[in-house]
Amino acid sequence: MKKWLIIWLTILLIPGTAYTQRYLDSLHTELSQVKTDTSRIILWYLIAQCYEFRQTDSNDYYVKKIEEWSNKLDYTFGKYLARRSLFFRMNFKPDYAQALHIALENLKIAESTTDGRRLYYLARAHQSIALVEGEMGNVPQRIIELNKMQGLIEASNYISNDFWEYYSTKGEVMLLSNPDSGIFFLRKGHLMAPESSTTRMYMSLATARLADGYVKFGNDSMARIYYQQGIDQAEYCGNLYILSRLYWNLSQYFQKKNPDSSLYFGRLSVDLCKKYGYGDYASKASRIVANIFKRRSLTDSALKYTQISLDASDSIFNLGKLSEFTNQISSYEQKQREDEQAKERFQFKVRLYSSIAAVLCLLILAIILYRNNRNKQRANILLGEQKKEIEQTLANLKMAQSQLIQSEKMASLGELTAGIAHEIQNPLNFVNNFSEVNAELIKEMKDEMKKGNLKEAESLANNLLDNEDKISHHGKRADAIVKGMLEHSRANAGKKEPTDINTLAEEYLRLAYHGFRAKNKDLAAGQAGFNVAIKQEFDPEIGNINIIRQDIGRVLLNLFNNAFYAVAEKSEKSPGVFQPAVSVSTKFIGDKESRSRSVEIKVKDNGFGVPGKIRDKIFQPFYTTKPAGQGTGLGLSLSYDIIKAHGGEISLLSEDGLGAEFIIHLPKNFS
Repeated sequence: MKKWLIIWLTILLIPGTAYTQRYLDSLHTELSQVKTDTSRIILWYLIAQCYEFRQTDSNDYYVKKIEEWSNKLDYTFGKYLARRSLFFRMNFKPDYAQALHIALENLKIAESTTDGRRLYYLARAHQSIALVEGEMGNVPQRIIELNKMQGLIEASNYISNDFWEYYSTKGEVMLLSNPDSGIFFLRKGHLMAPESSTTRMYMSLATARLADGYVKFGNDSMARIYYQQGIDQAEYCGNLYILSRLYWNLSQYFQKKNPDSSLYFGRLSVDLCKKYGYGDYASKASRIVANIFKRRSLTDSALKYTQISLDASDSIFNLGKLSEFTNQISSYEQKQREDEQAKERFQFKVRLYSSIAAVLCLLILAIILYRNNRNKQRANILLGEQKKEIEQTLANLKMAQSQLIQSEKMASLGELTAGIAHEIQNPLNFVNNFSEVNAELIKEMKDEMKKGNLKEAESLANNLLDNEDKISHHGKRADAIVKGMLEHSRANAGKKEPTDINTLAEEYLRLAYHGFRAKNKDLAAGQAGFNVAIKQEFDPEIGNINIIRQDIGRVLLNLFNNAFYAVAEKSEKSPGVFQPAVSVSTKFIGDKESRSRSVEIKVKDNGFGVPGKIRDKIFQPFYTTKPAGQGTGLGLSLSYDIIKAHGGEISLLSEDGLGAEFIIHLPKNFS
């Protein structure tokens, strides 16, 4: 625990101001380069965010600038951003009554707008109301507002990373009833937050919530990782409000585990809150600090922090503010009731007018039916013809759909085409060569038989039989390659079957090697003839294991391709000096009597290796070390999921500049 505290202290001693300034400098640099007014407005908003919780005048300056230019351009989204920044400024004061007032005004503006983002604005307005309700402890109303937001999001079909806070908040609520779903939504919000175009300043909030979720989930190691990440993010963006929250979170976390650490982080939170007027976290953190001093019989210090807690609570929940907040809520609820009544009156009118219209329609329909009764038969014939045309069109569409599906399946064979062609060419060459030899032998045998030399003819016939055996052997080899190709292209049925893992690894290694050489002819190494020293060590004691052959094949193919790419990259940068090498090995671990029996597969290369700072991210979705356009970032992530689905494990060992080794463990079941 002392080591952990030293690490945290080292991190927290780094001044956050430099990080904040670097973020602001990057925004100002980008601002000097933009060419459109709307882009300039969005960058002003990002800069305004940096001052929402510490420099009110600067925030006010940029908010007014955004409003001025948005009004000038009639840019609805800019007007919305200005109001949103003002809302958060009031929320951080904290002035929840004023924040709620702004949120309700935003709701009115959203309801009256005709902009294409109307449902988006409505959803964010309800999100703001939910935030204030949560701050005031009104959890039921907070959930109601979040549900309204969810309905609007689904109705709008508007995909935006700005909705990360919805998923993050939903995960926070669901943790109490369904921890697995809660963690799922917290992770979703955490992944979306850094990609948000307008709320990146608050990505540390998503990280803090995810860390809290792991604490409640009982996963302390993951909680520590995300608390540290949250502090880094908050310091970089200068989000001192969330930073004070993270210090309070850590004070809570260490309250029972390490009172000294709890006291340290609690006082950090209190000092930050007092400096910038964050009453909510000041109240919470000071209560923890007061309790620790009380247990240590330090009465003066306990009284000091108890008074800080009471003063902070009073700044938020004094009678004046509570009354103002209650009035805002009452006005909001009254408006909702009036809206419901207006809606009911409107629905009544709609039903009345609909009934009248229906009667008129029936009368008109009766007249039309009467007048068209004589043409009914001809109309039926016409409808029949149209039906046939529609059925034919539908049949054509189904055929086209089938062709598209088949094309999509065959597209996945692109990575193996060159390797498969090379592998098939060898047995076909043998078949062709022996066929030519057999033709010559048959001609010679006929000549010998004409001469009456039966002994020589019999010898030639034996040679023919030997050649036919070889033709059959190589023909079966080509047939096995084609069957493997078809099996790779076939849809995965998800059924495990006994498979010789050594044979599977050997086949995919050859296909990957020849495929990589054909696909990467433009590499410097490829121009001189790309060659790799391949070492294979297969344990014959393994036998068959139950796996989904296609899935494990894809995993091996991905690891082989990565290994060849790594050594090719190093060979290109060190021509004539570096000797590329890739090794593949399998090993049976355990015995038939042990319960923990497994098969170990290792794929090793001598490339540059994976840098230490990104090794923990290598299995994350969409994370790749390859240049843009050369990797999707899904290969290792999908491989990780496939191995997990088989009940196995995949890990990475790497040294910078010396290469990388992927290790797979699959369970071995004996019948």
